[in-house]
Amino acid sequence: MIVMPGSPQKALATDDILSLIFETLYQESTSYRIIAPCSRVNRKFHAAAHRWLWRSLPHLMPLVSLLPEDAVEVTPTSATLKRPLIQPDWKKFVEYGRCVRTIAHNDAPSTPYRNCPQIDPSILLAIAMHWPHTSPLPNLVEIQWSTGTKRGALGLLPFCTPSLRSVQFVIKPGLPAPVMDSVLERLANQSGLESLTISSRPHATSPVSQSALDTLLLKQRRLKKLDLSFDSPVQSHILPTLLTLPNLQVLHITLRDMDALRAIPPSEVNPRMPSLEKLWVIGSPSATSYFIHNVNIRPSHTLAVHSVDYEAEHPRVSGLAPIFHAIDTFPSRELTKLDVMVSHWGQGEIENPDDYAMPSRLLEPIWEFSTLITIRLDLGIPLMLTDADVRRIVTALPNLQNLNLGAEPRYTHDDFVPGMTLATLVTISTHCRYISCVSLFINATKGFEAYNPLVHYDSPLVSLNLGRSWIESNYEENVAILISDVLPNVENPQYTIGDEEEGEGFEDDNTHEVDDDDEGTAEDHADPHCQATMTKCWRNVHLMLSVLRKVRRLERQRIAMSAER
Repeated sequence: MIVMPGSPQKALATDDILSLIFETLYQESTSYRIIAPCSRVNRKFHAAAHRWLWRSLPHLMPLVSLLPEDAVEVTPTSATLKRPLIQPDWKKFVEYGRCVRTIAHNDAPSTPYRNCPQIDPSILLAIAMHWPHTSPLPNLVEIQWSTGTKRGALGLLPFCTPSLRSVQFVIKPGLPAPVMDSVLERLANQSGLESLTISSRPHATSPVSQSALDTLLLKQRRLKKLDLSFDSPVQSHILPTLLTLPNLQVLHITLRDMDALRAIPPSEVNPRMPSLEKLWVIGSPSATSYFIHNVNIRPSHTLAVHSVDYEAEHPRVSGLAPIFHAIDTFPSRELTKLDVMVSHWGQGEIENPDDYAMPSRLLEPIWEFSTLITIRLDLGIPLMLTDADVRRIVTALPNLQNLNLGAEPRYTHDDFVPGMTLATLVTISTHCRYISCVSLFINATKGFEAYNPLVHYDSPLVSLNLGRSWIESNYEENVAILISDVLPNVENPQYTIGDEEEGEGFEDDNTHEVDDDDEGTAEDHADPHCQATMTKCWRNVHLMLSVLRKVRRLERQRIAMSAER
C-alpha cells in the first residue's frame, strides 16, 4: 500500500483503543470498581467493558441470574428452578457466556463468597441437559469445581470445552465413582489441557478409578501441571503412565502402595520426566525416599516432601534419614526450594532418646545445594543445630531468602536444650544479603555477646518467627535490644506458646499487661520454661521492643534536624 504524503491514516479504531484501556485496567486489583462505571457511559463503552467485567467469575451465580425471573427463583440464600427452561431463556446466558474465561463453582461456597446464594443442583442439571455435547462457555480457559453430589459433578460436563486449559476439581464425600468416571472421560477428550488438579477433602474416600485416570493421562500429553492430592492407592498404580508425560513441569502426588512402586523398573541413567521443575510428594518415609531415589525423579527447582508416617505415633529419626539420603543422590545441584514436612497419625510419647531431635549430620546433604533460596524443615522434632551450624548454612547458601528450621516442634523432651542462640540472629543479619523470612527454635538466654553495638546492622529481614523458643525474665532486655538493632526491619517478631500464636497484631501498648494471678501455679513459677512464664516474657519483649523502636525513630529525627541546621 502506497501512503501519500499528508493523507490521514487511521492507526486504531475506537473499539481497539477502548479494548486496550480496559485490558490495562483489568490488571488492577480494583478493576471491577473502575470498569463497572465505564460500562454505563455509552454503547461503545458498554460493549468494550462488559467483555472484561465477565472475564473472570468467582461463582456461577452471575450467569444464573441472567435466566428469566419466572424460570429461576433467586433469594439471598438460594437459587432454584421453578419451571423447565426453553431455548429463548438461554439468550443472555449465551451472550455473556462468550466473555467468560475463568469460572468457579462450590456446593458449599468458601468464606469470601459465603453470602452468595446456593445454586440448586436442578439448575446445573438443566445446563447439562441443554448442552449435552457443546458448551455455553465456548471460550472458557480455567475452571474450579468443588462438589460431592451426582448432579453437581454432572454440572461440570457442559463446561468442558476445547478451549479449556486448566481444571481444578475438588472431590467431596458422597460423590459416586461412576459419576467421577464420567467426568474424567469428558476431561480426557479435551486435548488442550495443560493443568489438572484432582484433590479431595482430608480423610475423604476417593472415588477415582485407576482405569479412568490412566485413560485420561494417556490422552493428555500436553499436561504441564498435574496435582493428584487425593488419598488413594490408585496414584501408585498409574505411575507407569504418569512417568511418560513428556511436558510435565509440576507434579503433586500422594503415594500409598509400596508394592506398586517397587514394580516400576529401578533408576535409569537419565532421570524420568526431564522437564519436571517442581515435585510435591506425600507418603510414608519409605515411599517418598524410594520414589525420589529409585524411580529417578529429579525436579530442577522445587522439591517438597510431606512425609506421613502411618505407623508411628511420633517422629522417628530412623524414618526420616532415608529422605535426606535420597536428596543426597541428586545429580543436579540447582534446587531453589526445599520443603520437608513430617506428620503422624498419633500423639504418642517419644520413648527412644535418639528420636528427641534431628542430628545435624543427617541434614548435611542439603547444604550442598548452593542455589537454594528457600528451606523449610518442619520435622515435628527440634533440629540439633548450633550457632556454628547456622554459620555453615548461610555461608554455603548465599542466596537464602526464606529459612525455616522448625520454629514450632510438636514433640520435645524436657531435657532438650536448643543449640541455636541469639548469636544465630546476628549471623543471619551479617551474612544473608537477601533474607526476608526466618523461623527458628532458639535459646534466647544465650548468645547476646555476639552483638556488637558499634556495628551498623542493615539486614533486609522483615519476618521473624521464634515459635516456641526459650526465654527467661532476666534476658528480656537483651532480646529486645538485639532484635531492635540487629534486625531493624522486623517490626514484631512472632512466637507461639502452647496453641496460641502471640506477638502479631498488638496495637495498643496498654493492652500488653499480664495479670500476675493468671500466670500459672507455684510449680509453673519454679519452671522458667513453663508456658505462663514464657508468655509473660515474650510480651515484655514486645513492650520493650516498641519503646526502643520509638527511641531510635526520635534519634534519627533529631540527627536529621541537626543536619539541616
